[in-house]
Amino acid sequence: PRAWALRDRWLDAAGGDAALQTYEGARVMARAISGLADDRAWGLRKRILEAAPVPTLYSISRLVDERAWKWRERWIHLASKVVLATVDGIDEPRAWALREAVALRCKEAIDSLAGLDHPIAWRLREACADVWPSTVVKSLGRLATTPRGEALVARQLARHGDDPSLLKHAAAIALRAREAPIP
Repeated sequence: PRAWALRDRWLDAAGGDAALQTYEGARVMARAISGLADDRAWGLRKRILEAAPVPTLYSISRLVDERAWKWRERWIHLASKVVLATVDGIDEPRAWALREAVALRCKEAIDSLAGLDHPIAWRLREACADVWPSTVVKSLGRLATTPRGEALVARQLARHGDDPSLLKHAAAIALRAREAPIP
């Protein structure tokens, strides 16, 4: 209730409903309701979507309620990058379906796999290894030092060793692997 009171005070000070029709006002409100799945937040999303579509879509990040999935499915082909950013790290069938639908044309599908050790994650990494070489390696996260991750990094370096972004990610993996924990 205190957070909603603060949002209400901001909205009154910003000019009320008229503020939600401007990009800046809608963007601020989208950030204010980010991660909220109650009816009030969803009502606001519907009101601000037209004025600030990208921030409004970002506001469903980490949500796994039915309305969030419907929005993702509605917007995946028009705003793939944004929609995929909202499923970062989510290990759920609907998230996997979204990633698979656009992985070959949108590298953010691979970005959203960061650290996920799931059969579909590995299948997508393999399928996109030559399309998004550095992103595939970056998506390994902590998995880069597992035998499977090391093999994938080695294969990517063998195939795409002249890719500066891939070299940057591989070097970061090597440095992290060499770092000893500070006692």
